[in-house]
Amino acid sequence: MLIKFKHLVLIICQMLFVQVSSKCQTPNIEWQRCYGGTNQEYSAGLLPISTGGILLLGWSYSANGTLTANYGGADAWVVKVNDSGNVVWQKNYGGTLNELFLMALETQDGGFILSGKTQSNNGIVVGNDGGSDLWVVKIDSIGNIEWQKCLGGTHIETGSTIVRNNNGGYLVFGQADSNNGDLAGIKPTRGFDWWVVSLSATGNILWSKIYGGSGSESASAVIQCADGNYILTGASSSIDGNVSNGWNGTGSLSTGWVVKIDTLGNIIWEKSYGSKQLNTSYNEGFISVQNTPDGGCILAGRVSANWSIVSGHHGGYDFWVVKLDSLGNFQWQQCYGGSARDWSYAIKPTQDGGWIIIGETYSSDFDVTNFKGGADVWVVKISSTGVLEWQKCLGGNNGETGTDIYQTPNGGFMLTGATGSSNNGDVGFNNGNTDIWLVKLSPATTVPIKLAQYQARVLGSTAVLNTWQTAQEINSGYFLVERSTDGRNFISVGRIEAATNSMVMRNYRFTDQTVDFNANAIYYYRLKMVDLDGSASYSQIEKVTHNSSASLIIFPNPVAEVLNIQLYAQQQETAILRIYDLKGALILHKQINIAKGNNFLKQDVSNLPKGTYYVVIQGSRVWKSGFMR
Repeated sequence: MLIKFKHLVLIICQMLFVQVSSKCQTPNIEWQRCYGGTNQEYSAGLLPISTGGILLLGWSYSANGTLTANYGGADAWVVKVNDSGNVVWQKNYGGTLNELFLMALETQDGGFILSGKTQSNNGIVVGNDGGSDLWVVKIDSIGNIEWQKCLGGTHIETGSTIVRNNNGGYLVFGQADSNNGDLAGIKPTRGFDWWVVSLSATGNILWSKIYGGSGSESASAVIQCADGNYILTGASSSIDGNVSNGWNGTGSLSTGWVVKIDTLGNIIWEKSYGSKQLNTSYNEGFISVQNTPDGGCILAGRVSANWSIVSGHHGGYDFWVVKLDSLGNFQWQQCYGGSARDWSYAIKPTQDGGWIIIGETYSSDFDVTNFKGGADVWVVKISSTGVLEWQKCLGGNNGETGTDIYQTPNGGFMLTGATGSSNNGDVGFNNGNTDIWLVKLSPATTVPIKLAQYQARVLGSTAVLNTWQTAQEINSGYFLVERSTDGRNFISVGRIEAATNSMVMRNYRFTDQTVDFNANAIYYYRLKMVDLDGSASYSQIEKVTHNSSASLIIFPNPVAEVLNIQLYAQQQETAILRIYDLKGALILHKQINIAKGNNFLKQDVSNLPKGTYYVVIQGSRVWKSGFMR
């Protein structure tokens, strides 16, 4: 009996002394800068430099403003800025047609290696095979070209990303349409396939391989794994060749495709994920990939419907995050977004073991709050298991997109994208048309909006009571009670207005009367806490089954005078109500009558000393809970 008593006290203590959770405040803009001229500029990414500063890369059509020249069409453009966003140097690269850079790596000599594409064979571009070539350029620490390499045939090739290989050189990942030139002998027919090229430190081809089927493949990202091998990702519309279990529909639609290769390009495994239903319009693909501590990987991209492994889709396109194990097997997925288009472009690790995702949104509902207009940069912070922790829209009234992000050593974030707005919303002076946009965000600080307690408990077979208590509120807007059947994909079932500002304990409650436990269902609940500025965070998730009715609902807690007790009983009966203090001493013992169904009891506790107590009601079953006086 003593063992049972100690176990009961432990359970009650766990219920009572839930750590007060502080609401996480979304980061604020510390500073922002626009770079460009009177024409169009776009950002593809950013790279933190080991000696300080940031390298921005993309393309430009201008020859004024931040720029001083243009070779013609779109030039590949690199801008080095210091840690405050001030330009250190900038250079454009190209010929009379169009060039762009999509990714950069810092090299051991303090310079940089850049990958992208070129259509020119003049200006500073030499060796173009025709059409569009995959373009690799090595520059020194101040942007001077040391060497360059055009790779391809007479049609269209593009280099998406670049990583280091095991030979002191580089592995370039892109897509190829040609079947001649550098692709002669490895690509028998035209059509877009993935293309991997391994280069020496000076740009000579060591080997190259093609991956794909008779449909089209688009290349997005490559990472090197801890075992020295590589993971490739993007999208595929093939169901043959190297692609198994791929797209089964019609047209040029796609599924996400992930391939692991060894150091010589041989396939270790490959997997396709997405919608595979015949004659549908579903379209999925991966844009970014990162290693995970367990040896697997996490991918971010786009998704357009609920089907197959996809659930929780909100509408239009959603941010889509998929976690795979070390063999490429599916572990979990999550959709984030609203009813319009939401498209992610990068996912990066955060210092707390979670992930930060950046892209663009056209939505203003569901997960998206504080939408500015047009299209916004959308930043989403998730936990290591995909739980949305906070989100932030950035932009003006015209249109913005976010392409890359990383967490800074102080816990803040540096992000880049493009903006068409000027001097409105979050955007400062724009040089004209579309500029590259660089934004420094503060750390996601914890503000004194404290959730002291949150519980979800069954009321009969068709209702769930949600109760919560705040210890402090500052600039609180409202609470959304959200429900899920799988613990990942939630819908809003109720809204309760918050107190805005409060320094005292406040009690809230909401009853969800749209559930059905007749089929042994399991439901999950959480609170979405929304500030006046539109930023949001979440409580812990509460799991509710029909057996949850064995718990008491007690409020207010702490209590001053009268304790409200609520319970659900399967039958009418007589029971005994007992109240114990924390040492186990019996404080109150009385007989009560319980009706079948919901019961609402009141107990005067005004004569009890301040402290911790627990309630046990014993009939044909035992109900228990704790409270503080």
